[in-house]
Amino acid sequence: SGVFSECHCCDEERAQRLLIRISSSWGQTTCLRLALEADDKSFVAHSGVQALLTQIWCGELAVDNPLWRVLLCMLFFPLIYTGFLGFRRDESIHRETERSAELLTMESLTGSQACTRRKSPEQIPLGLKPLTVSTRLVSLFTSPQVKFYWNILSYFSFLLLFSVVLMIDFQATPSWREGLLYVWFISLVCEEVRQLFHEQDGFGFRKKADMYINDMWNILDVLSILLFIIGLAFRLTTRLFYAGKVILCIDFIIFCLRLMAIFIISKTLGPKIIIVRRMDTGTVPSDKPTAQQTDSTWSL
Repeated sequence: SGVFSECHCCDEERAQRLLIRISSSWGQTTCLRLALEADDKSFVAHSGVQALLTQIWCGELAVDNPLWRVLLCMLFFPLIYTGFLGFRRDESIHRETERSAELLTMESLTGSQACTRRKSPEQIPLGLKPLTVSTRLVSLFTSPQVKFYWNILSYFSFLLLFSVVLMIDFQATPSWREGLLYVWFISLVCEEVRQLFHEQDGFGFRKKADMYINDMWNILDVLSILLFIIGLAFRLTTRLFYAGKVILCIDFIIFCLRLMAIFIISKTLGPKIIIVRRMDTGTVPSDKPTAQQTDSTWSL
């Protein structure tokens, strides 16, 4: 952390590039990946690391975009062509334009081109072209931030459809809404399988499986999938029809509990959820007497 702090004080951009530089000495991984695997919270909490993670989270979108503007552009994307939403490429071009204007002003005042000669070509990024119509649209919908918000909207829609089927449309013969629910459920199962077998970091299947199992939210996902399959199997029979509905209702509660993983990233709700979870683990009654109870017993 101390070495990175020194690098970050000298050059912020180059220090951030060091975080994502793949090194063969570290097993073809990056410094940031090692910190995340080691759960080094002090290193990840560094301002330079947080700035890089924020850029990755926003993608090609500008970091200082208000949330309401991002959500509005998600629903009405033509707004991105009006300058309503900022992009990092536009900010870089604007900074370079201002820098060039300042250099020209200094040259006109001094009557020389010493500043231009002293300027290193590496300090001026080349190839900065304005975003086209298609690249702006792709940059919007490929941003991790936008993908996450669409995922939240999709999950709430799934829960809404699930609740409607359980309360209103749960008949002996499955309706089109129930069929749509099953298709949606299959897509969720495919996503869980993709998370388990997708080899993006090159850890291997065993390491990937260990990481998957050790995550509490993944265990909750597997439990909800198994209960849904059992409830669906019971629901398709005549004798266990209502038992299948009860199991699906319990499964709906588990799907709702899965929402806590979404709210954890919130600056307001996230810390409260973590505090409540730790309070639950700390309030388990114990049969062993505490030291204070033992001392009071001896004093009596």
